[in-house]
Amino acid sequence: MRLYSGHAPLRRTQLIADALVALWVVFWLAMGWSIASSIDDAAQPTRRAEEITSRMASDLTEMKGQVDAIPLLGGSMGSILFTMTQRVEQLSALSADGTASVESMSWKAGLGVALTPNVLMLATYLPRRARFVRRARVQGPLDPEVYALRAITTQPADVLRELVPDPVGGWRAGDRQTIETLAAFQARYEGVG
Repeated sequence: MRLYSGHAPLRRTQLIADALVALWVVFWLAMGWSIASSIDDAAQPTRRAEEITSRMASDLTEMKGQVDAIPLLGGSMGSILFTMTQRVEQLSALSADGTASVESMSWKAGLGVALTPNVLMLATYLPRRARFVRRARVQGPLDPEVYALRAITTQPADVLRELVPDPVGGWRAGDRQTIETLAAFQARYEGVG
């Protein structure tokens, strides 16, 4: 399978375009990763709050156990500590929810930034490259009349006149010299000859 043209200027253009597309893809993947990391870093305060409130709830539960052992005072203080423990556990749960939301948003934003430009670029670039590879994969001898006709229909008239004096007239008359010259030029231009 032939990926690049045999015609040097076209091959150079293809190589440069492939390199630029590869750089584009790598750049946007790196940007997506960077954005995901930056947004994920914003979740640090909620992670820290979750840790602190979790420890605080644990400490309050332990304190409630000790206060309950105090005669006369233990019951009423224990219920206050129990209520405080519940509130702190709610704060811990809210912090965990906030952390999960930020983490979810970070990977979604990073994925969106990485994929959107890459999908758009590859959707426009890859069909052209695939068309070239498909043409270059022609098995057996090239049909000169087809390539001569393709040259007549796609190349500028002044370019064709530099090759042969009357490209259309020679092709219509079936002049082998004209057909072979035009076909060879078009095959080289497309990179398959």
